[in-house]
Amino acid sequence: MRSGAAAEVRILLSAFFAVAVALQAVVIPWLAADAASRFPEVAYLQTP
Repeated sequence: MRSGAAAEVRILLSAFFAVAVALQAVVIPWLAADAASRFPEVAYLQTP
């Protein structure tokens, strides 16, 4: 594999990982807040 191609793959994987982490940081708390508002009996599980 060319060094240029290896660098491109490394950049793409790094970008994918960064987007995945950012989505988890936003989506999981949002879903937890939504579940807590819909089901008050489990609201204490929103933040462990």
